[in-house]
Amino acid sequence: MGEALKKNSKWILSLLTTLVGVALIVYLVPFGEIAKALKRLEPWRVLVALLLYGVSYLFRTLRWQYYYRRAPLGKLFFTTAVNTLLNNLLPARLGELSIFALLRGYDRDIKETARKFLKVRLLDAFTLLSFFIFAVLAVRFNSLLALPVALSLYPLALWVWNRLPLPQRFPRLKTDAVPFALSLGALLSKLLAVYLLLHFIPLDFFRFSISV
Repeated sequence: MGEALKKNSKWILSLLTTLVGVALIVYLVPFGEIAKALKRLEPWRVLVALLLYGVSYLFRTLRWQYYYRRAPLGKLFFTTAVNTLLNNLLPARLGELSIFALLRGYDRDIKETARKFLKVRLLDAFTLLSFFIFAVLAVRFNSLLALPVALSLYPLALWVWNRLPLPQRFPRLKTDAVPFALSLGALLSKLLAVYLLLHFIPLDFFRFSISV
């Protein structure tokens, strides 16, 4: 009885979160202006951009699954979507707190959830830094020079992080190539989706990436 009630409460919470999110989107998003802008775009660009944006969520979901092997993929996809939605709607990134609520069934210790959350956010930062440096060097010089420099930034950043005099609650990081590759895939998919829609901007992809 108690277990059934617990499962039902999770479904109810998920449903309420979805309804609140949809209501906020309907209230806040200017659909009329978006519709006018989309009319000026070729349908294939919109479809491919949406597909790429969905792929970015899949990459982020798979990255969470790297740290939560027992969690179902659908549950982690829902967690990723809710976390992104709340971060966009709430100030000061208060939406990050949703991670702790949604993943508590897979980490009873909130400290362990916090450590994994910090790892993921550090991966985001290192990935963004690596790609930003790559884009700058590719624009200023060439891609062949940019690639080895950008690839060396991630292990260098980990080396520096692991030697900082941080409190014990901050995790020491390994060179996790798989989560890093997934983080990079998520970033590139997202940037390509936006670039595809804003194709009329007179910038190549790397200059566009630096500007955003």
